[in-house]
Amino acid sequence: MPQPQYLLCTDLDRTLLPNGEAPELADARSRFATLAARPELIVAYVSGRDLGRIEQAIAQYNLPWPDFAVADVGTTINQATGSEAANQRWQPLQSWQAHLATIWSPEQRSEISQLLSDLPLTPQEADRQGDFKQSYTCDPTLDKSPLDQTITQRLAQIPCRCIWSRDDESGERLLDILPRGADKLAAVRMLQQRCQIGNSHTLFAGDSGNDMEVLTSDIPSVLVANAHADIRQQARASVQQSGLSHTLFLPTPNDTPGSGCYGDGILQAFAHYFS
Repeated sequence: MPQPQYLLCTDLDRTLLPNGEAPELADARSRFATLAARPELIVAYVSGRDLGRIEQAIAQYNLPWPDFAVADVGTTINQATGSEAANQRWQPLQSWQAHLATIWSPEQRSEISQLLSDLPLTPQEADRQGDFKQSYTCDPTLDKSPLDQTITQRLAQIPCRCIWSRDDESGERLLDILPRGADKLAAVRMLQQRCQIGNSHTLFAGDSGNDMEVLTSDIPSVLVANAHADIRQQARASVQQSGLSHTLFLPTPNDTPGSGCYGDGILQAFAHYFS
């Protein structure tokens, strides 16, 4: 009988990457690499970064090369090809791009920019935009609620959705505007379908607002211990309300600094769900 496969999908910044304020356990990444090398495991990095910045993170933090890279907050899915990290290449999933193109046209992305041009939003750098992603920064001291309401009203005729998060390094509030139905959750479900792996053999790891839809879904997930308290509170409240508390694992740190944070939190969750 063939060994069942598992799909491990993890966010990068401040989830697998130890680039937050919390310390990292010294052996967390090496233990993660050992897990990722298991033949029954399919690994996907699911990030707000573009593909180039995902590659930078892999090199900088000496991460194992994934089988898939979901980039740009879920708006691109790329499959790794090649037998060794040195000769890896990426093959975009054309079916995903074709699906998004049925929702959002280039003209609509241009229209979004025009409709929001007078609001206190700063477009992010050109290389952080995408065919299916319009991204901004915003002063974190501004009241987000009325701004979000205004944006929603202005974009009511465009099939899009807004995802707010925060850059821990700069403190800026981040806004990604995506086609409706294009996000990390939809991308993970696409990977499940492509790999023919169900929820019972899938794990997602995240730490921030743009991970929330997966963290609070029916897909087994872990919110690493270094996540902000407000994200933890929001995620816990959501799964309690929807009756999905059993699908969200919250690591309990011990006295060792870094316990439950970053890769150690992912490893704790994998053992929790699949051991």
